[in-house]
Amino acid sequence: KRFFTDFSSPVTMEPGADLMLLHPDGKEELLVKGGDGSVTDPFVSFDGEWVYYVLLHNMVKASQWNPPRQGADIYKINLKSRKIVKLTNQ
Repeated sequence: KRFFTDFSSPVTMEPGADLMLLHPDGKEELLVKGGDGSVTDPFVSFDGEWVYYVLLHNMVKASQWNPPRQGADIYKINLKSRKIVKLTNQ
């Protein structure tokens, strides 16, 4: 599966890419489930309290020539509380 975006055709990304947290002991923790969409472009805030990311919605039947109608939104998740804040609205 292609779980990375391409600047020329980001809609070729496949559904199901999750946002994971890798702990120092090697354990992985699911922060945000991609589901039918895909999580991409994570960025940790300078204070280390938030992770910003993009959620591409409903990538199941999307392709380079048929992008998802729902588009994408930008979110942030607080690493301590796990509170998710939606920053844009498609």
